[in-house]
Amino acid sequence: MKAAESRPWRPFHPGYVSEFEQFMRGYLDQHPAAVAEQRRGWYLWWERRQDVDARERALRDAVPTRPYYYR
Repeated sequence: MKAAESRPWRPFHPGYVSEFEQFMRGYLDQHPAAVAEQRRGWYLWWERRQDVDARERALRDAVPTRPYYYR
C-alpha cells in the first residue's frame, strides 16, 4: 500500500494536507524500504514474545507495597 492511499479522517478540513504530510507521502512513495524498516523496528522493540512463566513468577514473588509508602 502506498502512503498516498492511506488518508487520515479529517471531518472539518477534508481537502487539507499539511506540508509535512505531503513531504512524508512523497518520501515514502520514493523510499518503500523505509516503511519496511519502520515495521521491522516496531516488531523489534514493541511486539516481543511474552514469557508467561517469568511473568507469573514475578507476580508471585512481588512484595506488596505498604499503604503509606513514605513511612
